[in-house]
Amino acid sequence: SPGGFVCGEPGMDQSEKSRFQELLELRAHYETLLNTNLGWTRSPKESFNRWLFERSARPSVAGASSTVDPLLLGIKTPEISPVMKREIMEDLPVKISPPIKFISDIKTARQHLSIFISSSLSLLSRLKANPLSAPELWSDEEKCAEKLRELESWQKARAPSDFTLATTLSKIHEVRQAVCPFLAHVAEPVVNAICISMGEAMQQAAHKVQLGSQIGATSFEGSKSDGKLSPANPQQGAQAPKDDSDAVVTRDGGEHAHTLMLVHLDCQVQITKARLASLQTLFSSLAPADQHTAFLLHVWRMILRYQAVFGPGRFEGGGLHAAIPSAVFQCLQDRLGVTVECFASPLNATLSQYCSMFPDTDAVFGSKGSFFDFEPTEGSFEANPPFVEEILVLMIERMAMLLDKASGPMSFCVFLASWTDTPAWPLLQHSPFMRREISLPAREHVYVSGHQHLNPAVFDAVHSSTVFVLQNDAGAALWPASVAFERDLREAFSRPVTETPHHERDSVPARHETKWRGSGRAGASQSCGSASSRKRTYSDA
Repeated sequence: SPGGFVCGEPGMDQSEKSRFQELLELRAHYETLLNTNLGWTRSPKESFNRWLFERSARPSVAGASSTVDPLLLGIKTPEISPVMKREIMEDLPVKISPPIKFISDIKTARQHLSIFISSSLSLLSRLKANPLSAPELWSDEEKCAEKLRELESWQKARAPSDFTLATTLSKIHEVRQAVCPFLAHVAEPVVNAICISMGEAMQQAAHKVQLGSQIGATSFEGSKSDGKLSPANPQQGAQAPKDDSDAVVTRDGGEHAHTLMLVHLDCQVQITKARLASLQTLFSSLAPADQHTAFLLHVWRMILRYQAVFGPGRFEGGGLHAAIPSAVFQCLQDRLGVTVECFASPLNATLSQYCSMFPDTDAVFGSKGSFFDFEPTEGSFEANPPFVEEILVLMIERMAMLLDKASGPMSFCVFLASWTDTPAWPLLQHSPFMRREISLPAREHVYVSGHQHLNPAVFDAVHSSTVFVLQNDAGAALWPASVAFERDLREAFSRPVTETPHHERDSVPARHETKWRGSGRAGASQSCGSASSRKRTYSDA
C-alpha cells in the first residue's frame, strides 16, 4: 500500500496541521483575489474544492514521488486551471440567485435585472482600472454601457404595474446576450491572472509544508455542531499533545452524544462513534500489528486531511462528498457483482475496497490509491466521481482503456448528474462499451449527506441523475444490465433509507456508509460564461 502504514516519522503530524493551515490561507487568498479584482464578496460555490479535485486527479500527479505534496500539489510552472477559470467566468458579472429558470414572480425578476445592470456597470469600471486589462480590449465599451443604461432607464421609467413577468424575463435575456460576451472578453486577462496567482500560492504553500514551516500559531478544534476546526477552548479540558509521539486525546461530543472528538497538536476533529468503529474494523484487518496502538493517530490525520479539502465553512464541501444509499450498493452487488468503489474516502466508503484521493492517509483503512493509478484486469466496479468536467473525461478515458485491455469480465456502473452538454456525455453515450443508460428524475431518488461521518442523513436529489453501465462482452454476459436490474435500481434509489454502519449490517459485509462524490451541478447559468453552468450541489434545495 502506497505510504499508508507510516506512523512515527518525525514531524508528520505537524506537517498535516501545517498543510491544513496552508489550505486555509489559500482559501483566504482566493477570496481576496476575487474581491480585489472583481469586487465579489464570496467565491463561486465549491469552486476552490473543484480546483483541488481537478489537480489531484491528474495521472501525472497520481502515484508521484514523496517529494510531491499529496494535497498541495505544487507544480514547477503555475498554470491557468481550466476548472478555476470556468468557475469564475460562469459567474460574471456576479452570482445572482435564484437563477432565471427558477424565477416565478415579477418582483424577483425585477430584482434580478437590477442586480445584473448595477453589477455589470460596477465590474466594467473596476476592470477598466485594472492594469491587466489592455486598452485594445475596450473598443465596444460604449456600446455595452449604453445597453446597460438603456435597460436601467427602461426599468426606472415604469410603474410597478407596468411590468409583466414575461416582459422582464425577456429583457434579462436581451441584456445578457448583449453584455455578457463583452464582459467575458475584458475580464479574461484578469481571471487568467487570478488563476496563475493561485497556482503560485499553492506552489509556495507546498514548499512551506515540505520544509516543515509552521505557518500560523493559532490552535484549532472542531466545532461541536459540524466537526469544523475553530480556535481551541482551554476550558474544555483535553490537554493537547506536545509532539507527534503523544497519544490522541478523545472526549465525547457534548450534546452530540453519537460523536467523539479526537484532539492532537491542539487540533480537534469530530467523527461519529459508529464510523469510528467501522474504521477500527478495517484498520485492525489491514495495518501491521505494531501499528494497532496508533489507530486514533491515523484517524486524526485522515480526518484533518479531508477537513482541509471540505473547507472551514458550516456544511462546506458536503455537496462534494454526498453518496448513493446503501440500498443501491446492495442492488449493485446483487445484480452486477460490484466489489470496488472507484471514488471514495474512508469517511464515506460503503464497500471495504475502494480508491481514494489520498493513499498516504487512507491505505490503512482499505484504500487502493487513486483510481487513475488503479489497474485491474477484471472485476465489477462502481464509480460516483467528483463532478468536475475534466475529471469526468479522464475517468471515462481510463475506463475505456481498462475495458479494452481487460483479460476477464469487467463492468463499471457510473453515476452522474445529467450534464447533457458536457464533453463527458457523448463519450459515455457513444462508448462501444455502453450497455444501459438509466435516467433518474429530480426528487424521485435520494442521496446520503456529504457529512455522513458526522450525521448520515438522507435527502431527495434536487437534480436529475443518469446511471451508465459500461461492460466488455464477458462482463455483459456475467453481469447483464437487464430490465430487471434497472427496476431494482430505481426501487433502491427511491425507497426510504435509514443508513447504518457496515458493521451493524448482516446483509452487506465490510461496509461503511457512503462514499466520496463530486458536486452535482445542474441548471442554466445565470452568468456570462457558458450557456449552462452546473453550479448547484447535492445539498442545494
